[in-house]
Amino acid sequence: MENREVFRLCGVITGVTKRISKKDNKPWAIVTLATTRETYTVNAFAGCYEKSHPQLVEGALVLLEGQIIRRRDDEVQLAANSVAPLEGAIGRIVRGVTFFISGNGQACDFVETLRTELESAMGSTPVRLGVLLDDHQAVLADLASSLEWNIDRDQLNRLRKHPAVRGLRIDVRPAEAPEPEWKRRRA
Repeated sequence: MENREVFRLCGVITGVTKRISKKDNKPWAIVTLATTRETYTVNAFAGCYEKSHPQLVEGALVLLEGQIIRRRDDEVQLAANSVAPLEGAIGRIVRGVTFFISGNGQACDFVETLRTELESAMGSTPVRLGVLLDDHQAVLADLASSLEWNIDRDQLNRLRKHPAVRGLRIDVRPAEAPEPEWKRRRA
């Protein structure tokens, strides 16, 4: 990844080492974040630490967004811009959900189940339904805006396990770099 390229990681915090900056005497932390595949060391410098320190607790499930810092010696560091509880952050980054279902006898039951689940958790995330015609084609339909969803992990898992569901696509917003501090100071 290039210098200043943005990233997003979801995982569990397995370690937090608090530090004090020599430059301005402000607290910051080195955070160890474990995902299902890797463990990352991420620096939560003073600005991020000030906003996010309540989330920086071992065992917390978080969504962490930040930037790559590539040093002159080509050493790569990860610097956090924000840390948020995973449960609340999912709805903020998901742009849409598409369920792909088979046209078998379970399809009608799934559509009824989906409607019931969506009506119980109304929100702002659009939902689409794709009916598979074969292994490579599907007919897609946007559901009514009255059925937009406030995504809930337990509901998503229940719906995903339905016998008619053959696949799931979750579209997420790309991670964005925060406005540089020097621009904020000028304003």
